[in-house]
Amino acid sequence: EMVTVDIKSMGYSSNQSDEVSDLVISAYAAFSMDHPEVYWISGYSTILYGTKDGTLTKVEITIEERYSGAYSELNTVLSGIDSAVDAISLSRASTSRYDTVKAIHDYICNTMEYDYDAAKQGIYGEAHCIAPLFGGGSRGHKFVCEGYANSFKLLCDKFSIPAVHIKGTAGGPHSWNYVQMEDGR
Repeated sequence: EMVTVDIKSMGYSSNQSDEVSDLVISAYAAFSMDHPEVYWISGYSTILYGTKDGTLTKVEITIEERYSGAYSELNTVLSGIDSAVDAISLSRASTSRYDTVKAIHDYICNTMEYDYDAAKQGIYGEAHCIAPLFGGGSRGHKFVCEGYANSFKLLCDKFSIPAVHIKGTAGGPHSWNYVQMEDGR
């Protein structure tokens, strides 16, 4: 899949190509952290086009599939998300934010297993995304912390609970979530 962005009117010149590339990287990073439901995208490649006078005119972005077959299983994963939302809705003690967040956590923990092999071997792909929780991928119900964080954020979004996915380190690369509770904390 390819996306073309017209940047001619933005006034970038060819000597600003690194700046334009940095903007694309930042936009992709923000988009992927905010939209875990687009799990099937693992990255992209870009080509910058310009005119003879040195004006950059467009950025062509080619999207790369996270793993072979990721996009083709999208309907299965979307259906799995709907089923999870239904199960969480039925299992929570009340509709309070606390009880909903706890039910999301419990659903994920009762469904998934940490993928130690993927973590040890540095396997990227499906172990780092939402697909295994919702019926996609080939590794079964296993993922690493990033898969948990992506899934948790997506389910919080489905229940209109403000949550962000955070990446950092904890003895190595790590992912977790920050959730805003009712009192603003």
